[in-house]
Amino acid sequence: MAPDASATSRKDTIAIQYSHDGTTLVNFFQAFLTKTNQFFPESITSTLLVFVIFALQDETNRGALGKTGAGPLFPLALFLLIVGLGACSGYETGYAMNLARDFGPRLVSYAVGHGPAVWSAGDYYFWVSIVASFLGCTFGGFLYDVFIYTGPESPINSPWFGFERIIRPGVSSSHRIKGSKRSSA
Repeated sequence: MAPDASATSRKDTIAIQYSHDGTTLVNFFQAFLTKTNQFFPESITSTLLVFVIFALQDETNRGALGKTGAGPLFPLALFLLIVGLGACSGYETGYAMNLARDFGPRLVSYAVGHGPAVWSAGDYYFWVSIVASFLGCTFGGFLYDVFIYTGPESPINSPWFGFERIIRPGVSSSHRIKGSKRSSA
């Protein structure tokens, strides 16, 4: 089963062909999508993925049933989340949602002899799934921290929006608060 190492273009998708006519596990986009239309579904699904995973795992987040976190239902909830996100945007860009989902198989395909076609296929699509996933995951964590998370280690939910550590590195808000309680007592 030696790879053919040639990239063939079909009208609907681009795939690296094996000699036995199989395809690799690399994500490719639909031909009608522009770079912008490739980028935004990947970043939005990555944002939603991280946001919901944080909500399911947060022990300080009391859900609708009054319980914290997803508990033993986390695997089922994660499965439903991934299937739902894939059903919504998997057709367009190949269900990447995660840097490891596209970059790892692409790197292995290159290492086993498919050549530079794995990187140049789809007008160098590989960077879209890498950058969009990274920015989407970062933005999802930021959104969760801003809108839902109330834990003590959040830099976003502190006075000065977390910038006090940069502006006044020697003094943290927790030290000032403790000091003011002692002086008033």
